[in-house]
Amino acid sequence: MRFNALAALAFSSLLAVAAAGCAAPGDAPGDAPATTEGAATSTRTVTASSDPQLANLDALWAVHTLEADGLMIRAYELTGGDPAMNGTSVYLSASAGYETLTWDLGVNIRSITKMERVGAAALKLTGTRDDLDGDEMPVSRPFEMIVRGRPSGDFLDAKLTLERDGETSTVTATTDAATDFMSSVYDLKSAESEEVSARVFETTAGDPAMNGDMLYLTLMSFPESKTYELGLNVASVTSVTTSNGQVRIEGTEDFMDAEGNIGQKPFTYAVKFTITDYAPADEITLVRVR
Repeated sequence: MRFNALAALAFSSLLAVAAAGCAAPGDAPGDAPATTEGAATSTRTVTASSDPQLANLDALWAVHTLEADGLMIRAYELTGGDPAMNGTSVYLSASAGYETLTWDLGVNIRSITKMERVGAAALKLTGTRDDLDGDEMPVSRPFEMIVRGRPSGDFLDAKLTLERDGETSTVTATTDAATDFMSSVYDLKSAESEEVSARVFETTAGDPAMNGDMLYLTLMSFPESKTYELGLNVASVTSVTTSNGQVRIEGTEDFMDAEGNIGQKPFTYAVKFTITDYAPADEITLVRVR
């Protein structure tokens, strides 16, 4: 995709800041209206989504972020392989405004522990990977990869150079809908109980001056999982917990008073679910508690 000149040049300095967190612009479907002051407690049913754009959320379990000069760089960890031997795929995205490029780095590792600057237009991803020792037994070893990008005029080059284990390769930005939607996820919070693993995804959409954080929920009762578009447009999520057939989501939301002034207040939602035949039910109940 096309970037403005500032965004292209920012790729060379994006590595001046190192962090592991979340924030990134993007597009997400189903933008809900902003909250108004004094919104009433409500209950509604939400059905599991079959939207192919959401396909990667089932596997997404970690997001790492760098931010510099208006450019967001994020590394996404997705499960899907044999958990006994690595099983984590890594994607990388670069965003400026509503423009985003995302790459499948083509690695199968255990986890990413750090993303940092190592020079002009270069990132180092550090983590762990499983390997076999001389007796064919699994052992954990360090993982390192250098990722190099470059601006091209007022475009961000769609190709990245990867350096790992003394070898160099290139990857080209992907264009599929599920990967494109995943790049709008800027944070996720998870909670587990005996019956379910719950992950709430925060995605950017709408006007950031008034909420703009659209929420999605994935419930997993191993090995089955389902994703739900909650239709909630909030400012931020601060806590996710689960127990006794419920997921509790707490955070803050913007509201507009009668004079048109924007304020902020806390919210709490309870998601009631059931597990049938070792799988989350197709329908959940969303209840506004506060």
